[in-house]
Amino acid sequence: MKTLLIFFALITPLLARIGETPEQCHARYGDGSPFEPSPDDDAFYVKAGIDIVLGFRDGKCVTIIYQRDNKFSETEIERLQKSNHSGRWKIAERDLRAIIYTSADDLLYSSWMDGTQLMVTTVAEIERLMKERKEQELKALDGL
Repeated sequence: MKTLLIFFALITPLLARIGETPEQCHARYGDGSPFEPSPDDDAFYVKAGIDIVLGFRDGKCVTIIYQRDNKFSETEIERLQKSNHSGRWKIAERDLRAIIYTSADDLLYSSWMDGTQLMVTTVAEIERLMKERKEQELKALDGL
């Protein structure tokens, strides 16, 4: 029980949220250093031994990746997911290397890969990336 309380005390400051602005995320993770946000850049932080990558689109956080050397527990995963969506998460797919979740309202997607990385992103961002990739693949075939 004591270990669980220590974990929550350490992880509480890590809880960036999908939809936050770069300024809000920097206030949560930053070390007080000056910050000049860009609405579509990634931001990188390290907090409590966890590497955090934040992806922004149109000035809002659309992707958060939490990563560390040792595995996240299911309790930790649930807590990180809940910080981004207070509703339920459901398992959409499971294989030997990853568990894929979607939020109950199907607006967010989460993947827990190799136990050491959790990504939370919007379904809209996944769809945008898939469309962009398809367009790039088709363009590469132009003229064939």
